[in-house]
Amino acid sequence: MSAPSNLSLRRYAFPVGLQLFPAFVLIISFLFAFSGCFPVKVPISVANFSSPEDALEKVASKAHLKGTLKAIARMEIITTRGRYPARVAVILQKPSFLRVETIPLIGSPDFFLAVKGNVLKVFLPRKGEFYIGEATAKNLYSFFPISLPLEEILSIMTGSCPVIDERGQTLKGIPEGKLYRIEVTSPNKKNRYLWIDPADNHLVRVDAFADQENILYSVRFEDFVRVENVIIPQKVTIATGKADKPGITILYSDLQLSAETDPGVFDLPLPPGVEPIMMN
Repeated sequence: MSAPSNLSLRRYAFPVGLQLFPAFVLIISFLFAFSGCFPVKVPISVANFSSPEDALEKVASKAHLKGTLKAIARMEIITTRGRYPARVAVILQKPSFLRVETIPLIGSPDFFLAVKGNVLKVFLPRKGEFYIGEATAKNLYSFFPISLPLEEILSIMTGSCPVIDERGQTLKGIPEGKLYRIEVTSPNKKNRYLWIDPADNHLVRVDAFADQENILYSVRFEDFVRVENVIIPQKVTIATGKADKPGITILYSDLQLSAETDPGVFDLPLPPGVEPIMMN
């Protein structure tokens, strides 16, 4: 069964296209000041942020996505069964709107996924299957290799900070080489570690913990580009659990930011003659 023409995204076309360290720095700076030598520069990761909250604010200002992001993405999903590459068109709008469909070499798309109003719809034309359900982490996991809430998935896809509920949580900022690491913890529990590049105020890595010892996922953001006034990574690498290899690699191209988008693009009409499969 081929996909109905009104489901295609082609009408939304993309263009081709440590403790003693501070004291040590103070002493050395004092000595140089009186010896006439050049001053020691305090690492930017120390000087650029007054607090973890300040760092998160600056990251948010660079990655605040207003409007709709459109892109072509090369995705590679790696599982114990092998590698599964795909080229897809992506349209997303934070906090909870998403549209993905495959771009085949020939023929019609064979996978459509849309989330609108917390309703998840997925159409698999070759199988003639149309799924409808709430956009929960469990239901999304049936079609996306990581069991996460949609809001967190979109944060990962756009290189922005995940939502942090500061109630009952502690934020701690630590210089780490050229980066600034923020530890987000609850009582006796790790939640997330975030690494920020203070030179450009963008997020370069996130580790999320399932418990005190085990990592739920680790994400790396690379190859940043400015789209309008937003900084977005063109490469996102997601590793799950303790796996040595990434679970997913996303490479974006043709990134666009649109102020307005037809809300209908985040919906999938039920094709004629297809019985929907309801997801719990």
